[in-house]
Amino acid sequence: MKPLSLTVGGLHSYREPVVVDFQELGRFGLFGIFGPIGSGKSTLLDAMTLALYGLVDRVVGRSRRGLVYAGDPTVRCEVRLRFELGTGRPSDPRRVYEVHRSYRDEGGIAQRIASRLVELAPGGRALTLAEKETDVNATIEELVGLSSDDFLRAVVLPQGRFVQLLQLKGVERRQMLQRIFRLQAYGEDLRARVRERQTTGRGRQAEVRGELAGLGDASPATVAAAVRGAT
Repeated sequence: MKPLSLTVGGLHSYREPVVVDFQELGRFGLFGIFGPIGSGKSTLLDAMTLALYGLVDRVVGRSRRGLVYAGDPTVRCEVRLRFELGTGRPSDPRRVYEVHRSYRDEGGIAQRIASRLVELAPGGRALTLAEKETDVNATIEELVGLSSDDFLRAVVLPQGRFVQLLQLKGVERRQMLQRIFRLQAYGEDLRARVRERQTTGRGRQAEVRGELAGLGDASPATVAAAVRGAT
């Protein structure tokens, strides 16, 4: 996934909408975001995870408590992320998507107003892919190929979470890496196909053994004795 632009307003300390143009920032291939503590650096990462997965990991229990700017009750939280998928090869063309979410504050907790995911086709046309929050979340996970936990562990990696990545158990680490590098066909999928063939083979083997048991002893000595008896 390649982020193209991020619009965030009404989230934490961002009262007015701010647009981050990642294409401009990344024109030399690498960029950094710097500033003093409390200036809103981590909030930009929060805005990305909120846009993609509808959650902010730094909030206790991911409850959306305190997300909306608290200084003005009329302010609504709006996040909009435009991103690109695909390598540009004929077999994997580039495709551009935009996900938008908005919230209002109710008793200190952000309540969803709208969620929408669209694919931006050439010519400015927008094809709506999902509008319900659960549908948007599921479609994002399918498109990006990462669950929210995978994204937070491997892409955003919030402060203080690096040790959790290092402490992942063998199975969890393997499954996460399979999703990140899209290796399911060589991991769980392959094992499932092998198990299926193994089960089928064992079933066929049992059938053959049953047929042989029904035919009786067919060893060379038994066959020779039967021939002698017949003559």
